[in-house]
Amino acid sequence: DLHEIREKIGYDVKVALDMNAPFDLESAKKFVDAVAKYEVEWVEEPIWPLDDYDSLTKLCDYSPVPIAAGENEYTIHGFRRLLETGIAYLQPDIAKIGGVSKFLKVLDLASGYNVKVAPHDRPDSSPLSLAYVLQIASARSEISTIEFTISDFPSDLFENIPRFRHGTLEVPVGQGIGLEVKEDQLEKYSYKEKLRILAFSDLEGKLRDK
Repeated sequence: DLHEIREKIGYDVKVALDMNAPFDLESAKKFVDAVAKYEVEWVEEPIWPLDDYDSLTKLCDYSPVPIAAGENEYTIHGFRRLLETGIAYLQPDIAKIGGVSKFLKVLDLASGYNVKVAPHDRPDSSPLSLAYVLQIASARSEISTIEFTISDFPSDLFENIPRFRHGTLEVPVGQGIGLEVKEDQLEKYSYKEKLRILAFSDLEGKLRDK
């Protein structure tokens, strides 16, 4: 409950809302109206389906609260369509979209639209993607905020893991991305190649129908 949160922590701490695409346009309008008084930093992925760019454009035009999206975009065309909606924050995930080269192209695109970038990070217990983003963020002004996982990283496998302290993350220092893998520990972690379909993906229904 946002009212209780603001009563407990006040308004000095920023609060952002990750919605996971629950609303149609009219429901989303009602929601942003309801939360605007709580000075929300952004409302993330409010519209379903995720590629309903027309509804998202109308919501961005209407909303008193900044809108964020992008963790489920994969193509340059998709990111461009998303930026054209008028979102305030773009959230590419470097591990999802194809690595550093593609990520830099997305940053260039966001810069052209004067949109802040707040990278999404779903590392699945690996700090590698976080370390890459931190290095890029240290050199690119488009990145305003970086997502940090709530799960614990495997400290027995990595050295110099980025630590979260007082709202900030230090950029790893050292060779490459500054993060070292303890190769003698790799055997402890098995790797299985598999395809996992997200619950809100169009592919889920198509595969189920087959």
